[in-house]
Amino acid sequence: MAVWFKVWIGSSRHPKMAKLAADLPPDTTARIPAFIWLRSVRAVVLSLWEYAASYAPSGDLSAIEPSLIAEACGWRGEPDKLISALVRSGFLDRHGKILLVHDWPERNSGIEKTSTPRVQRWRERHSGNGHGPVVDPLRELSKPPEERLA
Repeated sequence: MAVWFKVWIGSSRHPKMAKLAADLPPDTTARIPAFIWLRSVRAVVLSLWEYAASYAPSGDLSAIEPSLIAEACGWRGEPDKLISALVRSGFLDRHGKILLVHDWPERNSGIEKTSTPRVQRWRERHSGNGHGPVVDPLRELSKPPEERLA
């Protein structure tokens, strides 16, 4: 498991956070003040990054079930709604069937080198996970569109 990942100064106040908070409104019956809801959204994103660092150090979430991602983020709503909101706000990038944490390789390269052998074995056992072969997302995106996974 990774022992660290980078969180850039100012990321919690980035306009993407406000966009995500607006895209995932809180339950109106709960009467959550806006500033508390924004903190909750920050926790969702931080949890996403923590999960990626631990279980998808390349930033490729393609082989992970949306329900597992939602659970890791502490999201109790519809998993696909969370994933779609994260894509629309720019925290995740979707390229066909490939789902990537935005700019993860550029900002957190080398995380996979900090993993324990146990986590490496887990990744090998769960690679594919019913979603087809695990591919290098950057190599896949560098191919011409007709050669990419559909």
